Amino acid sequence: MEISLDRFYYTPDVDRMQIFLAVEAREGVDVQIKVEQTPGAPAVAAQEEIPLVIGQDSYDISFDMRDWALGRYLVSAHLRDAEQKRLRSTQRIFIRREFEPAPPSPSALNATVRSDGILLLEGEPFCPFMAEGWTPVSPLGKDGFNFTTYGDLAALSIADPLDHPRLNLPWVTRVGEETFILMPEKEKMWQDLHEEVLERKTDPALFSRLIKYEAHIPMYRGTAEERTAIDNVSQCREINQFLKELDPDHLTSIHVDRPQYLPQYKDVADIIEVACWSSSYAPSLIPNLCRDLQQIRNVIGAGKPFIFWIGNTIPNPESRTAEEIRAACYLALMYGSAGIWFNMGHGGLDPSFTRHWSVYPGLYRELMEVFAILTTLQPEPAPAIAVDAPEINYRVCQRDGRLYAIAVNTSDRMIQATLSATDRSLLANDITLPFENRSIQPREGRFADAFTAYEAHVYEWAS
Repeated sequence: MEISLDRFYYTPDVDRMQIFLAVEAREGVDVQIKVEQTPGAPAVAAQEEIPLVIGQDSYDISFDMRDWALGRYLVSAHLRDAEQKRLRSTQRIFIRREFEPAPPSPSALNATVRSDGILLLEGEPFCPFMAEGWTPVSPLGKDGFNFTTYGDLAALSIADPLDHPRLNLPWVTRVGEETFILMPEKEKMWQDLHEEVLERKTDPALFSRLIKYEAHIPMYRGTAEERTAIDNVSQCREINQFLKELDPDHLTSIHVDRPQYLPQYKDVADIIEVACWSSSYAPSLIPNLCRDLQQIRNVIGAGKPFIFWIGNTIPNPESRTAEEIRAACYLALMYGSAGIWFNMGHGGLDPSFTRHWSVYPGLYRELMEVFAILTTLQPEPAPAIAVDAPEINYRVCQRDGRLYAIAVNTSDRMIQATLSATDRSLLANDITLPFENRSIQPREGRFADAFTAYEAHVYEWAS
């Protein structure tokens, strides 16, 4: 039994929500659907009896949500027998929230790197949040990204997006089963780069220059038939040095999607963009993600910024749920990623994937707040918070006199976890969940909360 919803983030102007129920049952006579804002509280909506029909495996349900408050909701489906005993249950969440107007991007003329690998604009932490790929777009993704996107996706960026131009170096040549890059002859390459860099040297929307995408693909000079191999790393390093001599005020980046090449490329540019086939582009995004993120940081060192690429249409859109996308973004920032790139190519994302498309505008606004918490320099160790479930990955931070715990369920099942605060100053304090419009009253510093599959929670202790 599976349930899916037509959106993940619903804005207050949406009148109805659609629920799609898929059931293949050898036993059971009906399904109960419930929508709760606070687990255990009276349902805000329910359909108590959906009779199972022989030969029918899908059912559509809708609820009027015009009067529902903002916050996080749990949708549960319960398969029942003739005595209404629950045989199986499954859950999905959604969040109802306002989308504040997206602010224009700030000038990138003063883009720098903090000592811990966080990118700064005018001295303030900045998180690039971008999608790339040739795909039809959905209006549900409007104002979903704060950085330049390519093709039709550019229409989904906020006003005046920052730019991240490639250097117009050749893409790949394919001969039989070989894939390689034919680089221009040196004199022409330097001349073209010189013109391009000077043309945009004072561009206030230019954030960084991408030296090469998939820089590890073998490079040659000559023709496809008669070519001479060149050293990729040395060539990219020379290009970076050339760029920095002409324009020292703009950052540079380089992209590899094979982590084994990171040791060679980590010092070639200011920013490393990286994807991992064991997580970014794997059929299951989450299982290897934390390991991959930690390995990236171990290889490139503490002070190097990296942008993590997530394949939202690779290997296919069906492999990426809204919950996994949200969890992956949280985890990437928790492990120190300076930003997130979504690969939406390889066939693209059809507008019919409404739940998927609805993620980006709400997630962008949510992550900017999470990023601000995670990147606040910690003046002293935060009070100790413990979580009793190993599946829950979490970080504890302080910001503006408040304590936060950011926690993500890395498993594909519901987890009931207990969080405990040992600091006596926190024992009597209420806890709010700023993105969920709910609060928790702990008892002696402890409280339990439910995490659905791949769900993230942000807890704030009142000061």
